Amino acid sequence: MVDSLVSTVALIRVFSEKLTTLQATLSAYTQWAAVAAKQARVRRKVTSRSTGRHLAVLVSDFPPTITGGVYRPLSIIQYACASGWRATIITRETNAVPSGASDYLLSSLSANVKVIRVLGPEREPSFRWFPRIQGESLQHALSMIDVGLDTFLRDAPSAVFASGPLFNSFVAALSLSKTLKVPMVLDYRDEWTEWPFGIFPIGKSDHDWERRCVDHASAIFFTTTSQLENQMLAYPEVNRLKCHIVPNGWEPSDFSGLEIGTHTRRQARHDGRFLISYVGVFGGHIDVRGFLDQLDAVFSRRPDIAHRLLIRIIGAKDRWVADRIAASEHRESFELLDQVPKNVANRYMVESDSLLLVYTGLFGRYVPGKLYDYIAARRPILLYGIEGEATSIVRQLHAGLIVRPDETAELEQALDKLLMQSSAPEDDATTHEAWLRQHTRTAISQSVVEIIDTVLYDHSPQPPEKN
Repeated sequence: MVDSLVSTVALIRVFSEKLTTLQATLSAYTQWAAVAAKQARVRRKVTSRSTGRHLAVLVSDFPPTITGGVYRPLSIIQYACASGWRATIITRETNAVPSGASDYLLSSLSANVKVIRVLGPEREPSFRWFPRIQGESLQHALSMIDVGLDTFLRDAPSAVFASGPLFNSFVAALSLSKTLKVPMVLDYRDEWTEWPFGIFPIGKSDHDWERRCVDHASAIFFTTTSQLENQMLAYPEVNRLKCHIVPNGWEPSDFSGLEIGTHTRRQARHDGRFLISYVGVFGGHIDVRGFLDQLDAVFSRRPDIAHRLLIRIIGAKDRWVADRIAASEHRESFELLDQVPKNVANRYMVESDSLLLVYTGLFGRYVPGKLYDYIAARRPILLYGIEGEATSIVRQLHAGLIVRPDETAELEQALDKLLMQSSAPEDDATTHEAWLRQHTRTAISQSVVEIIDTVLYDHSPQPPEKN
């Protein structure tokens, strides 16, 4: 009797969940139809392009949400407004709690910036019966389009700029660009269908939408040459002339108050150990097992190195990492710190003797954001990993030592070399400083805004030539 009742309740619960999902799916299709009808009405009302400098910006995350992806769009918006543009940002509503860091970022925006936050669906529709982009419902794009149509019909933009991930922002930008008859500019902070790490399910609809987006865009930004080359292989029909390399960068004010010399002397510590710091997520997409295995092998063979080193890991880390280090016979050679504010992290960098970059697995097309800060901190870098974009930068600037994966002898030699030297590598200071100037967020943003200005000029009505 009891078992039968439990089974009946379970069946009712399953049926109720399926019914709710069905209702959410029907609601999603209803929204899609309503947005399509609104697009048709707006398209008939749009007769000419805006002649001003008004940028429509579509991003998934914006402060008070703080992720690594908010700084680049924010910097571009700041520079654009300082150059005479005004911006209307359409982003998602967030549950993030405002903080001192997010308040500071928002306060840096000029009066020429308007932020509109869009609510997402209360419940995701069926992923089987409704399209999804990068693993989430297309409804997120539909909501941005809906709000964008209402906003920009009254105050038309002269261009639409979208930065992803997440890439529902690209789909929304595509729709708004076509409806409002203005050029679209895309900023790939990361890859979409070519993303190599496999966490988000990528389906046929992703490939279809990405092909439409890159085909329609007037300009497309990629952060590395390797990502651009890979994109050309995946979508060879894309016009290469509209693709641009705009790398990530660093912010000099993040090092405000810190003394950074061209050849900073080795830091003095009460215990006399040589401090190698790693800043950022230790684990996740980054395969750190190989590095820890090789480090254990070096420490076991050379206890003198283990006693003279302190490996400080600052930031989020996989649970198994903490467990492994706690159980290690060399645990006294490690110090694990939680995530800290960026200014504190940068202070830790400058106070270190060397900075560790684990660059393994599928990261060859990427430059980790921390590398720019590592180079700005002017500490010798110990790069453990594969050949790729980051390796080329370290080698080009003579910014540190490179150790190939699974090469225990190379790691031992690199650690010996670090322990013997008393200063940063003898790099070409002129080249180093020039590279840093070219990679400030302001310099990067200037490149983006200049290209957007060119796109706007190319799409503006030109006066007839005089005879």
